[in-house]
Amino acid sequence: MDKFALQRLQTLSAKALDRHWDLDRDIDWTLPIRPKRFVPRAVVALTVSQLLEGERASAEMAKYLRQQGDMPAANTFLELQERDEQRHAAAYERYLEVLGKSLPLLSALRKTLQAGYDAPGGTAGKIVACHLLLESEALKIHEVLAENVACPLLDAIHARISPDEARHVAFGKIVASSLVRDLDEKTRCELSVWANRTWHACAEAMLSDMGGFTVLADLPFRRRIKEGWARQSRAL
Repeated sequence: MDKFALQRLQTLSAKALDRHWDLDRDIDWTLPIRPKRFVPRAVVALTVSQLLEGERASAEMAKYLRQQGDMPAANTFLELQERDEQRHAAAYERYLEVLGKSLPLLSALRKTLQAGYDAPGGTAGKIVACHLLLESEALKIHEVLAENVACPLLDAIHARISPDEARHVAFGKIVASSLVRDLDEKTRCELSVWANRTWHACAEAMLSDMGGFTVLADLPFRRRIKEGWARQSRAL
């Protein structure tokens, strides 16, 4: 990475430290869980559980990247990101407890999220998988939930989580732009094909894990899959 990229990483790390928030102090857990009347609580629980799986996967990937030691200049940020993701996961776990819904077993999604470790391009591919595909989609899901569910407590949680996720995406763009540029053309093409395939596999897994709500969600979800990949491909 060049000097400018390193300075941007230092700025992001400083922001992460400055904007750290506390799970108990900075979220008002007395806010009501009150989704819109036509939204079943079971659907809310499924969606939040999918976000929870994503947070756990991101925490594991941040730890893995740091321990690999391929990007010493990014270690501080990756350590802070791991803590962020763990805090996000704890917030979702508590929300599900308050919601009164048990955590569904999302076996299809969990398996697909592990594909990030097999991305072409080594560290560059893993950054694309975690920080560009996974993190940016989480932000989009926050927007969809705010518009379609409008639960006061969940919105308050996302008011804290979303700035963290935006910072993680910014990190991914800085690092990926440097690392992907150094890949040969064949590997870049392989990474592009892999990203397309994995994006759609992950989306299908999310739909599969919706169980009895799959039929209800199928048409609007597939529309979102198409729109989402168009958005991701532009970013990549």
